[in-house]
Amino acid sequence: MGVASTEQVAAWLRMRSRGWGLSNAAFGTLWLLVGCLVLAITFLVIRMVATTTAPQWGVRLPDGVVLLISFGAMVLLFIGNARTSDEYLTDYSLTTGTATDDIVTICVPGFGTTSNVNPLAPDSFHSIVKILSAVLFIGPRLVVFALRLFGKAWRLLALDMSGCASVIALLAGRRGHLVPYEVIAAELPWLRLPRVIAQLRAVDGVLFLWEKRPGLALNSDLKAALEKLS
Repeated sequence: MGVASTEQVAAWLRMRSRGWGLSNAAFGTLWLLVGCLVLAITFLVIRMVATTTAPQWGVRLPDGVVLLISFGAMVLLFIGNARTSDEYLTDYSLTTGTATDDIVTICVPGFGTTSNVNPLAPDSFHSIVKILSAVLFIGPRLVVFALRLFGKAWRLLALDMSGCASVIALLAGRRGHLVPYEVIAAELPWLRLPRVIAQLRAVDGVLFLWEKRPGLALNSDLKAALEKLS
């Protein structure tokens, strides 16, 4: 089976990048709407807590101050989300209040369900705070995810078709095996390699490998798609 030409790859890439870009933009819009809805609910909850908690401490807050506190809390949620990793939020540690370290759940008829977890122990309390933080970070994370989709859509729609197609055609000619960056630069001396390499990160199927020498390759799905062009 032959190898697809640069023109064939460029035509294929133009069509696929437009489809990928519009798909990412559509999903980004969807997740942005969901994220804004979650943020609105979070804002209302924070406002309700500020409104109902302050009088218990003998403080009556004006509506303007409550709104300022609520908006400030939303900003802090975005900052906290940016500075907190998923691994940290999902690393839980609980202390039991009994002689055994095993967590036991007890169902008491007429009263409900309880367990032997000691919620006042430092690690248990810390885990509860992590769970609460993970819930509060849902809105910011959805919005950030949507913005990343918009960013990928923009990168796909703004691809240097000639440069990206030339590199992909070169990789296809090597049957998808690793091609070091210096070889690509030698084969395509006119190419603005750093810019094109950055854009190729948005193309599904292009692999960035760091074996003996760093370079690019194609995965099996992209190789199969390009073989159908020739």
